[in-house]
Amino acid sequence: MSTLGGSIDFGTRGDSINLVNGDIYYIQNLTDALNSGSFRNKEFNHVIFGNDIDVQIINDKVYVNGQCMDNLKTHEVFKDGAGTNYIDFEAVFKRLIKASEFYAEKENSAGVIFNVSDMNNRYIDVSKATATDNVIYVNVPAEYLAAPQPLKIYGLSSKVDGPTIVINVTGVSGKELNISTQICLYYDDDKVEINNGESHAVPNHLLWNFGDLEKIIVDSGRFMGSILAPLATVNAHVNIDGNIVADTVNIIGGESHRWDIHPVFPDDSFIEIPPIDPKPEPEPEPEPEPEPEPEPEPEPEPEPEPEPEPEPEPEPEPEPEPEQSVPELTLNNKDTVIQDNKVKKEVATSDSHLINMTQQAENKTNELPQTGNKTENLAVLGLIAAVLGFGILPKKKVK
Repeated sequence: MSTLGGSIDFGTRGDSINLVNGDIYYIQNLTDALNSGSFRNKEFNHVIFGNDIDVQIINDKVYVNGQCMDNLKTHEVFKDGAGTNYIDFEAVFKRLIKASEFYAEKENSAGVIFNVSDMNNRYIDVSKATATDNVIYVNVPAEYLAAPQPLKIYGLSSKVDGPTIVINVTGVSGKELNISTQICLYYDDDKVEINNGESHAVPNHLLWNFGDLEKIIVDSGRFMGSILAPLATVNAHVNIDGNIVADTVNIIGGESHRWDIHPVFPDDSFIEIPPIDPKPEPEPEPEPEPEPEPEPEPEPEPEPEPEPEPEPEPEPEPEPEPEQSVPELTLNNKDTVIQDNKVKKEVATSDSHLINMTQQAENKTNELPQTGNKTENLAVLGLIAAVLGFGILPKKKVK
């Protein structure tokens, strides 16, 4: 269910022929605190909570939004992973609407007897009807459900794989229907009706299709069989035995007794199912452009060679002193050699490289198991098979 409200206890009690012995729940959102006595099935429970619900394990006890759940064991509890939903209700209800429209187009199956000549003995007999894909179709005007007299249905099969009866409710004035009749069911050749209650010795083979009705009020009598009303709000003032599929379900004065409808498996082309658009893959992030390599610094121009110093002019030779006997002195010119010094400065250059480093941290915490992208199959697959064959899922919204 998408949203559960009301602090009531719930869970299967009694013994019925259901798809599985235990109870399977998907509670996406809560508006009220759960009753501590909820989840009463003693066989087993398999409970998936939405990601926004606070679920904790304290001293080996399960706490939901702070309330201790006396009947839940720690290994029975799971939780949606971040950003995931165990059931995509929007997609599933699109398929249920398709299924409802498909059933509504069917005529009465061959061999169906519908007799309302005596208002106090109105009945439908399917014991001689011909099934198509293991389904028998019956169209019943809404006025016969609004009347308080019983409506009897004969010839249902007590075999688990027996045909399922789909009753299309037709001729509704407006979008609202009040149901006041008693539904009485007779299996095989038995002339004694089965009792309503928490236990059922025979399988549920009856589906009521209410099409595009927006409001259904079950205000008196009793109602037997599963309900398919994907667009409606169902207000139950009396007991209803069977699955209820609706936009909103309010259990006001009676009880809802689990009695799983047993699906059939027609050809895959039996209903055109709109595909679910896949989530687009994220575009890869563009790689950063490399930084340009720095241009090398220009080499400095060489220093100009110094001009050589001019050679000094030779000093004039002195005139010899007359008539002196002195050794003759000779002055030799001395060259000064200047060596050229050339200086070359070399500049080393290097490439700049951009290095991106990422660090990954792994958080290891003790958490509840998460559904993630791989949902728990278990017996939920049986229930989803009922969706495709007969539009049956756990309730979407309960208040």
